[in-house]
Amino acid sequence: MADQRITGRDAPRTFLDTVDEGIKQKGYEFASSFFALWKSLKMYGEQNEAVKKAVDKTLDVLHSFFKTQPTINFGYNGTDIVINDQRLKGKRGGEDYLDMLARLFTSLYVGEIEISSTVTQQDLVLFCQLTRNVSLDQPGTEDTFRRIEAEISGRIASMHVSMYDPIEDELPPIIDKPQMARQVYRNLVTECPLFRKKALQKQPLPLKKATRSIQNLVDLLTDDEEDRQWSHLLFLASLDSYQKMYLPTHAANTCILTLATAIHLGIPKRRLTTIGIAAYLHDIGIPDEDQRDMRNVHTELGFAYLSRLNTLNFSMMESAITAAMHHDTYDFRGLIAPPPDKPAPPTPITELIKVCDYYDIATRWWPWSPGKPLSRVNAMEAIFKATAEKKAFSATAARALFAVIGIYPPGQVLRVNKKRSLACSLGGFFTSYDENRLILLSDQMDFKGYTTLNAAALSHLPAEQHHRIPPRTYKEIFQSFQVTVT
Repeated sequence: MADQRITGRDAPRTFLDTVDEGIKQKGYEFASSFFALWKSLKMYGEQNEAVKKAVDKTLDVLHSFFKTQPTINFGYNGTDIVINDQRLKGKRGGEDYLDMLARLFTSLYVGEIEISSTVTQQDLVLFCQLTRNVSLDQPGTEDTFRRIEAEISGRIASMHVSMYDPIEDELPPIIDKPQMARQVYRNLVTECPLFRKKALQKQPLPLKKATRSIQNLVDLLTDDEEDRQWSHLLFLASLDSYQKMYLPTHAANTCILTLATAIHLGIPKRRLTTIGIAAYLHDIGIPDEDQRDMRNVHTELGFAYLSRLNTLNFSMMESAITAAMHHDTYDFRGLIAPPPDKPAPPTPITELIKVCDYYDIATRWWPWSPGKPLSRVNAMEAIFKATAEKKAFSATAARALFAVIGIYPPGQVLRVNKKRSLACSLGGFFTSYDENRLILLSDQMDFKGYTTLNAAALSHLPAEQHHRIPPRTYKEIFQSFQVTVT
């Protein structure tokens, strides 16, 4: 009898067909109903039937948000309509209401509307009445905003508006893309302890922080410009530790590897934020008193935290499922375990995160892990072996990860043939004929600059000579990091 755990999960085109858009769909529904209410009040009186239907639907959608959070933030960032940091794009239902909403926010000179759970039907109607005389063809000014802000703050306690800042929202960033890549990685690492602290204290997670970092990461990975940061980010994800923050570094590395693998599989961009959040929070249940978690209880704790907090947020639902299931075939030390007698059907997102999680665990120098970690190539070979013999991973996910990291994965220390020197791979080599850029290292692991070599000019170090790049060398690399133009 076929193993039901892996049935039907090896077709890349349908790898995430079972994933629903969830909370994002609610965002579209709210944006649509809110604009319908504003438009109907502009055209008709308050007693019109279309107005009554629109206000009922708007309030009903709002209540679905308020079940898990006391306020929602609805606004325009200069490019997209945004609800709770979730960007809404495209046309829905044959009506370009998102573009009309963007024009409305620009005409009001409002960047964000904060709506609290105490909002009533009359509050929504009054807000639309106070703003319905604005012309959508005329950009607003600061004076426009001040007048509207005074009227709203004086008459509607449940709604607050913030001014639109075109300078902040429309000008390009003052830092370049390599700096942004490192900043995003640093944010993922430094913010992770806050999320773990909130979870352990059973408090709602500050999802705005996580969502902002994940969306910035997705933008960098999917950028089609010449100075894309794909290799740079994969090299960052090869870091062994960051300021002795072992678990936060592991969370950031797993997140980047999972998103890169998902992008390789052709998963739509609109789903990548959910995948990134789930990968970032997959180990949030590891207890503070024993970060080794030798009993592997963090899966149950992670599910308990994430399923209770922000329960109607679709990213949290996927994160909870992933936290519960990602160690069903291996433990936190990277040892492959037999699957449970009655395994729960895995989700496509879980399968992606499992293989990337194992890869980072197996290749990292954990302070509580005896012996040396596997080299990156040996870790990939272990994944393929465990997939074929024990069905520990999805074959699709394993092949996709290998396609992303190549035969000389980023961060792999190599020997330069015919020379007494070492090198560290920056990007993936996928055949023996590929040329790619490398970081040159001395035999003492000091940074010696960059070079470009054919894959055949390199070879793997013996397993017993598997090296760790020291922090001083990482610092020199980051200070001189050069972008590959592809």
